[in-house]
Amino acid sequence: MVLGIWRLDEAGKQLQLQIHRGISEATADFLRTLPVDSPSFICEAVQRREPQFIEDAQVTPPPGEIDRRIVADEGLSSWIASPLLTGVNMIGSMGYGLRTPQRFYEQDLEAVRTIGRLFAVAIEHAELYEESERQREALERAAGERHRFVSALAHDLRSPLASLKGSAQLVARSSEMPVERRDEYLATITEQVDHVTRLVHDLSEVYQTDEPHYAIKRQRVELVSLLEHVVAVVEPAASGHRLRVDGPDEVLGEWDPHRLSQVFTNLLTNAVKFSPSRSEVFVRVDTRSDDVSITVTDEGVGLQSHEIPKLFQPFSRVGAPEQTEGRGLGLYIARSIVEAHGGRIWAESAGPGAGTTVSVVLPYGWGDS
Repeated sequence: MVLGIWRLDEAGKQLQLQIHRGISEATADFLRTLPVDSPSFICEAVQRREPQFIEDAQVTPPPGEIDRRIVADEGLSSWIASPLLTGVNMIGSMGYGLRTPQRFYEQDLEAVRTIGRLFAVAIEHAELYEESERQREALERAAGERHRFVSALAHDLRSPLASLKGSAQLVARSSEMPVERRDEYLATITEQVDHVTRLVHDLSEVYQTDEPHYAIKRQRVELVSLLEHVVAVVEPAASGHRLRVDGPDEVLGEWDPHRLSQVFTNLLTNAVKFSPSRSEVFVRVDTRSDDVSITVTDEGVGLQSHEIPKLFQPFSRVGAPEQTEGRGLGLYIARSIVEAHGGRIWAESAGPGAGTTVSVVLPYGWGDS
């Protein structure tokens, strides 16, 4: 016996072969997609909602070309097709044939109708189960994404909040601090509050879109001073690390100072976090004819080669000991900001324990919109 089950598409225009047994692959390919209005018992069972059959193809050849080819190629003598109905809903067609003549009585046709209804119900239940599984998996993914987002938010807010706390404590403990010095710390506190506000906005954008696009507001920037200021902001929470900037006395370009501060605050904070206390974090600036290169090098845990491609992906956690929290979204946001400036960012490491160098290359931006 040969068997085939066809599923009606959503538009109700075509039958798609879902299951076949006892027929060749060539015949299966021929029957893979059938327009519902085709002259075939398979399709007419759907059109008429009743079984269609032939009892002896040698005596009475089937009228349709499709059925004649099935009979000839597979050596069939009798063939019957039945609609697959669940109540009044048509979901497809079922066909089977024998290689010997077969007389079909009314009780045979009723049995075929019953089998068709059972198949239809089974198919519909299987599809409902698959759909419920897809929805369950989607809900689990959404819950996982929410958890990762909240974790990343907590992680990426911790650094500026630590800087805020460090600056506030210095102000609170130093009753005889010069007014100018206190004003500097208060300005740092205000700056970090603004940074947290921008970070929350950026994290929301990352969560809501696949590829965030950051508006860049270019202005004339002296890069070395900007980097030294970032170092001064990060130092209060740097646990005794030595942070050093080396390069030309002055590097001018047109960049977004707030966005670049965000990038280098993240790079320095990561360098501090993933390297031992009192080790050195070295920032090197090199100018070239068309762009400027900034490298941030630490003496920390380093990276394995397979971890580096994941470093700038959202929600990645690489290069961190088990007791250290993941990198969250900071490097993903940093990459997006650098690319919005027309630049590049990448990481290099000789391996675990060998430290990490993150390089940023920025065009000067003169004349860019």
